[in-house]
Amino acid sequence: YYFGHDIRKFYQNAGFGIFNTSESITSTYKNPSATIGFTADRENLAGGMYYSFGCVLEGNRTRTSIHETEELGTIRHSVPSQLGTGLTYKLDNEFKLSADYIYSFWKDAKYADYGKNSWKAGFGFAHDPKEGDRTTFMGQMPKRIGISYRELPFSVNGKAVTETAVSTGITFPIQRSENQIDFGLQYTMRGNLDDNDRQDRALMFMVGITGFDILTKAFNRKAPREIPQVEEITQ
Repeated sequence: YYFGHDIRKFYQNAGFGIFNTSESITSTYKNPSATIGFTADRENLAGGMYYSFGCVLEGNRTRTSIHETEELGTIRHSVPSQLGTGLTYKLDNEFKLSADYIYSFWKDAKYADYGKNSWKAGFGFAHDPKEGDRTTFMGQMPKRIGISYRELPFSVNGKAVTETAVSTGITFPIQRSENQIDFGLQYTMRGNLDDNDRQDRALMFMVGITGFDILTKAFNRKAPREIPQVEEITQ
């Protein structure tokens, strides 16, 4: 289920109360979609493929100023259908290589004025030590690093807008191997000033959790038991 929002604010302080003003336009989006896929593995090679159905997110747009609040009507935002696939090769007991490819069908998306589809390819390397094999705290943590290249579904100045990202991450096991916290860092470079007259840089921090079952409880194995009495043996 998708949730999203777009908030744009304008503020002016002219040093004189009559000319000071502020305004904001808030758009909210929501709607469900679905994804289907499969995975398979054989010896040291694993692969998977998925397809995500596109949808149109719908919501409302509201304008708020120092004078009034007004509804601007319904707003729509398109999410394209996607086809993705990936492979992972296990080098040995601890090291893995992965590659993935994602194709986005922007040309078929409603309310999206893009003349072409987009794609993204990535390559990664992971160190996944077995539990208990390493003695140091850092050595026991799974680590990974990757790079991706993406072509966006539009052009500027007749040239494609591309995106390159470098990411890294580490996993902190907690108590049991089923529970863990993942921390990630990604640096993205989008566009080129020489080709597109536009350029963007972004740094994103990511946190994920695995396990931590709060919906079920451990099976209660406590029950009354009859303990036999010690038999006294006399000669």
